[in-house]
Amino acid sequence: MQDYTWQEFVLYDADLTFAEAQRYYYRAGVLLSLFLILKSTDMHHENIIVSGEYPMIIDTETILSAAIKDNMEITKGRSIEQSVLSTAMLPINDSVYDINVSGLFFKEEFSKTIYYYSLIENKEKDFYYEKKAASTSLQKNIVFVNGKIVGSEEVGEKLLEGFEAGAKCLLRNLEEFKKILGSSKYAQLEVRALLRGTQVYYTFIRECKKIETLKNKQKFDKILRILLKGFQPAEFGYLRVEEEIENLKKLDIPLFYTKLNDVNLYSRNKVICNEYFKNSPLQNVLNGLSVFNEEMIKYQKHLIELSLFTFSCKESDINTESLLIDKSIENKELQYILGKYAYEMLSYEVPMTDDSSLFYMAALNQECLRIDAVNAGIYMGGGIIHFLYSYADVFKDETIKKYSKRLLKGIYNRYLIEKEKMDIKPFGIYEGYGGILYLSYNYSRLNEDLEI
Repeated sequence: MQDYTWQEFVLYDADLTFAEAQRYYYRAGVLLSLFLILKSTDMHHENIIVSGEYPMIIDTETILSAAIKDNMEITKGRSIEQSVLSTAMLPINDSVYDINVSGLFFKEEFSKTIYYYSLIENKEKDFYYEKKAASTSLQKNIVFVNGKIVGSEEVGEKLLEGFEAGAKCLLRNLEEFKKILGSSKYAQLEVRALLRGTQVYYTFIRECKKIETLKNKQKFDKILRILLKGFQPAEFGYLRVEEEIENLKKLDIPLFYTKLNDVNLYSRNKVICNEYFKNSPLQNVLNGLSVFNEEMIKYQKHLIELSLFTFSCKESDINTESLLIDKSIENKELQYILGKYAYEMLSYEVPMTDDSSLFYMAALNQECLRIDAVNAGIYMGGGIIHFLYSYADVFKDETIKKYSKRLLKGIYNRYLIEKEKMDIKPFGIYEGYGGILYLSYNYSRLNEDLEI
């Protein structure tokens, strides 16, 4: 049995001057660059403490990670799962967490999908459980200046500066970095493998600990069998889920891990699945380093900016009146402006197959913005694709024409995957999949290309 204990006292000090706050976020940016390289995960709000000018990481068991699948050769390390957004340090609203769990910024939110039960004392009912929506609350990762929470718009530039400085320092010293990480003294380093969110395990333990469940073995076992029902066995069968159930029966959070240069899955000092991972944590880092360059640093900065924009953007920022430019623009200048935008969008491309791709954008999600893959809605990502193939047609740009075709194929491929999961299919042309027909038709007419 492994026990956890405090190793060092961390002084919590979150009341900073503005200059101190800027230095704090600069240092956070440097850490973010390191976490990108190491493929770190789980650096959320509960794992960072503000200690004056220094962000202190208090849980480093996921500072490295193994890879179950390896698509680095195709995506070139540009997918969200391989990016700064996977660290949990930055705000990202997605299908797993619909509330902000960022390690660096706070916003009060209430979940529509995650719930917990609180024990309530009542004179008539004695004690009972009340279902409540999960929400964000002030934690020790929040920076204050003059008694007010520091916003991302105030320190975002410093975060970006720190990230760029850290990333370029790593780029200059790659060989030394590889030498340190590959040292034999780290060979037996255990690396936590989060195969399910801790929140999922907590939910099962919470239900199993209820009095009516503990008194009824059939009910207790039935709850845990839910894991079996929802589990799709692959080449390893039920080995992993059986180990999860054994741990949960003891009301323990399952602890899976591997070793730095190992691909086996371990739990409780024994191998659960041989060759479970495609890449060891060490190989995962080395694969990332193989595509780490100046262009990648620029791309990751773009994702940081996208994260901060979707986090801080208000409805009033979206619904603004257009600004008219009170001057004429020469054709040559117009072509330059449009071309610059088209090639900027090309620099954000994420290859998905040999002939399909996507890019990430700020997309409307009910009343807020979220980071999502480009979609077909004409009011959304489809409008950008329409611009790209139109620009390519007017200015005879073969590179941008091919890019727009790859994006269209990427959207269609995702539709084929997602349509089976949707109860209600959004086929509207402006915000739904109906845009695929509109875009494909226009592209094929402009380019006499029926393969789209």
